[in-house]
Amino acid sequence: VTSLTYGGVFVLAGLILTVGLYVSGFEYLIAPLTAGFLLVGPALTVGFYTISRDLEAGRKPTLGSALTAWRANPIHLLGMGLGLVLFLIIWVRLAVMTFAVSFPHTNLNIQSMVNTALFTADGLVFLAIGTVIGSVMAAIAFAVSVFSLPLMLDRKADIIQALVISVVAVIMNFRVMVVWAALVVVFTFAG
Repeated sequence: VTSLTYGGVFVLAGLILTVGLYVSGFEYLIAPLTAGFLLVGPALTVGFYTISRDLEAGRKPTLGSALTAWRANPIHLLGMGLGLVLFLIIWVRLAVMTFAVSFPHTNLNIQSMVNTALFTADGLVFLAIGTVIGSVMAAIAFAVSVFSLPLMLDRKADIIQALVISVVAVIMNFRVMVVWAALVVVFTFAG
């Protein structure tokens, strides 16, 4: 129940952001922010790591401990979270710039964006370029966070040490990490 409630907090936040962007006339930002969730999503998993740790130790997990998990190593966990948010901002700017360069004269309503992106040659090129840029950024975010966040939470590692260990561990276990990353993408898309 705690895991579902914790996850529900972020589902609700995503719905509020999506509706807010649509109502405000910024619907063109919905797609890049949805894809960008893969960049900041790892920072949100710290609460799940805490739930898991509590269960392993025989303690009853609580929503409060999941939401305040960052307190275990606040400077480094918050630093990592801010770094991932900065990475998301860069991704959104790149996505908007890629769209603006690809379609300088396109009306920015949802229907015209979908039609242009999916049913024109320029749209397919835009989607290919956006997919490559997004994939590279997601791979970087995955490599630096997949092991660093649990290390900062459980071992109180500093951010640099945790980032280096995470990247090295991903490189040394490349095939397994590709499968793990693919599962994250599939489950995020399904969600």
